[in-house]
Amino acid sequence: MRIRLDAAAGPLRRAGWPGFLLFCSLALAILQALAGIPLTGYHAAHDGKFALWTLVQFQGELTAGTFPPRWSVHGFEGFGSPIFFFYPPAAFAATSLLGTVLPNASAAALLDLGQFAFRIGATVTCFFWLRTWTDLRSALLGAALYGLMPYTALINPQIRLAYAECAAAMVIPLFFAAIDAALGDVRRTIVFVGPATALLAIVHLPSTVLAGGLGAIYAGLGYRRLVLALRGSALAASGVAFGLGMAAYFVVPAVTLLNDISPAALTDMVRSPETNFLLIANEFRTGHGALHGLLLDLSLVIPLAACLATAPAALRANPRSRAIVGTCLIAAVLTLPVSGFVWRYLPPLRMVQFPWRALLVVSLLASTCVAVALPVLKTVIRRVILCSAAILAVGNFAIALRLSDGFTSAASRTQQVLQEGGGDAPEYLPADAARQGWFDVAHPGPGNVTRAAAFVSPCLRKGGETASAEELTFDVHDCSGRLVLPQFYFPGWVAVTGTAALPVAPDPHSGLASAILGEGSRTLLLRRKMLGAEKLGAAISIVCIVLWAALAFQIVGQRQRQHPG
Repeated sequence: MRIRLDAAAGPLRRAGWPGFLLFCSLALAILQALAGIPLTGYHAAHDGKFALWTLVQFQGELTAGTFPPRWSVHGFEGFGSPIFFFYPPAAFAATSLLGTVLPNASAAALLDLGQFAFRIGATVTCFFWLRTWTDLRSALLGAALYGLMPYTALINPQIRLAYAECAAAMVIPLFFAAIDAALGDVRRTIVFVGPATALLAIVHLPSTVLAGGLGAIYAGLGYRRLVLALRGSALAASGVAFGLGMAAYFVVPAVTLLNDISPAALTDMVRSPETNFLLIANEFRTGHGALHGLLLDLSLVIPLAACLATAPAALRANPRSRAIVGTCLIAAVLTLPVSGFVWRYLPPLRMVQFPWRALLVVSLLASTCVAVALPVLKTVIRRVILCSAAILAVGNFAIALRLSDGFTSAASRTQQVLQEGGGDAPEYLPADAARQGWFDVAHPGPGNVTRAAAFVSPCLRKGGETASAEELTFDVHDCSGRLVLPQFYFPGWVAVTGTAALPVAPDPHSGLASAILGEGSRTLLLRRKMLGAEKLGAAISIVCIVLWAALAFQIVGQRQRQHPG
């Protein structure tokens, strides 16, 4: 029997539920911004301090004239941090751009506004993708559900304040839309999947790893024949690889310089996959409490139940939705202990750290499954789905208020974080500093400054040091011999006195940067040079972008010849 989509959507048109739920999704983001996400105290967001301090550092480097920044001279209590070699810049670059429009806004206010913008963007991109699968009202409902799923509505933006991952929620629908648009063609795969992957890579690398693998599975599941499925997966994987090449300027240093920081902090027991599976005791529950642990488990249970309940109808509505259902179920399995062997034997996955990061993809695909199924469901089932979504929205509002900062001003929240400190992540501590026992520098205190004073050369005149984006300037006219400087050593430092360039090495006793100074020097410039990894990454990015542009022009030209009108 032929099903009329407009007739099936009749109850939705009369009740206006899709629009109402979409409004609820965006209103929740507004409420969280107005009520304030706690950055300190008992209910503080886990990565709240890190997000705010990283934004402050990023803005500082931009103000000083560096884009994209690599080294932060203000990180780790002023001893310097290589954070921007490893942490993708797009989310904080976009927020810093917002700061140029609102120059008087505090860092916390910019984070709140950025979160709201990312939520709007995620809703728009999800709707854009869903419109290729289903009718207008069902797509609206699916986009609303994506914004109301616990992981995208509460866990990431409020309980964790995983800022870059919130931005990734906006890009992942575009990534799946790009796979669909490729149509199994090599050139179209590169032209569409490549840029989507590159954009995701400069937003959040762990999400890129997960989405890249699941995207290849999604592409293969779109075919019935095994040979075609393998070809589809291989094409999608090649598009992902090409996209990583387009983003190589950021990806190559992040991968090749891992041994120059403290990667052990990325893979300890707290952050290892084996201790972070869902529906069992895990480190998230231990560190955040029973309520937050329950919410994380519900972040899997709710979308998984929605997917399983609507999968038969989705397959009836569009047999190609087997790719949506299958990929959603595989992503869900990755969050459970049964997938332990996958995390153990696939090294790239271990850098994702937390299996539950796959919940972003689970939330998107479950919402998509519901949207595809909706037009062919019976009226009573549609009403159950709509009422369930409304109950989910009410629950989100209640929890968001319960865990808010009580409408505290953004300026005061910013001041609290900057006064307390502790926004640096220990995994970005340079390796030489870590070997000398500087891990406590991630937790500010007078002991760090006192300890540094015992190593830094006393001949450096107080006030003779000025920081800029490109260099640190020191007055050294009273110094000679080995000079220990108040910045951690990291590859790429060069010391210049007059016209002479001096090699910089790690001080063996402190891990700080040191150089041997000759007689008669008055000023020393400690500046960074472009590393080989950066040059290699830049070269790969340029080649891939040029190749992408050539293929894109070729496809456009071919389309114009086929459709000259």
